[in-house]
Amino acid sequence: MIPPHSNTATRRASRAFTLVEVIASIVIIGTLGGLAGSVLVQGIEGYRGVAVQSQLHADLASALDRVDRALREIPSLTGDGTPSIKSVTPTSIEWDEANGGAKVLLDTDSLLIGFGGGDGTAILTGMTGMTIQCYDESNAALAATLDASGAAAIRRVEFSITASREGLSDTLRTRVFLRCTMQEGAP
Repeated sequence: MIPPHSNTATRRASRAFTLVEVIASIVIIGTLGGLAGSVLVQGIEGYRGVAVQSQLHADLASALDRVDRALREIPSLTGDGTPSIKSVTPTSIEWDEANGGAKVLLDTDSLLIGFGGGDGTAILTGMTGMTIQCYDESNAALAATLDASGAAAIRRVEFSITASREGLSDTLRTRVFLRCTMQEGAP
C-alpha cells in the first residue's frame, strides 16, 4: 500500500510546471513578440516614408506654384508683348520689373526667388536639380542660355525642380505661358 502522504506529493507535482515547460513557454512568447514587433516596425517605417514623400511633394508643389505665379507676371516693359527677361540659364532666370529686377535661381541646394533687386529668399531647400527650358511661339525649344536679345522670343518657360529628403526624391514640372506675350499687339 502507498502511504497517504506520497499521493499528495504526486498530486502537487502534476499541478506544477517543470523548468523545461517554463523555458519553452518563454521562447514561444518571445518569438511571437519578436514577430509582432517586426511587423509593427515595418508598418511605422512605411508610414514615415509615405509621410516624408507626401510632405516633400507638397513642398515642391508649393514652391513650383510660387515660381509659376512669378513667371506668369513677367511684365513687358516696352508694351509690345516682349517679355522683360534679361537672361536665362538652365538654373536661373532674371527679368526686369517696374520696381527693379527679379529672379528665380538654384543656389547650391536652395531654390531662391527675389524681387526688387534683392538677393532672394529660399522657398525650398534640399534641391538636387533644376532645369529651365524656354520655348518660342511655335513651341520650339530655344537655346539653354539666353541673353536679353535671345529672350525676346520666349513665349513659354518650362520649369522642372527635383528635391530629396531622407533618401526619398521627387520631381515636378510645369510649363508657364507668359501673360505679357498674350497682350494685344504682341508678336
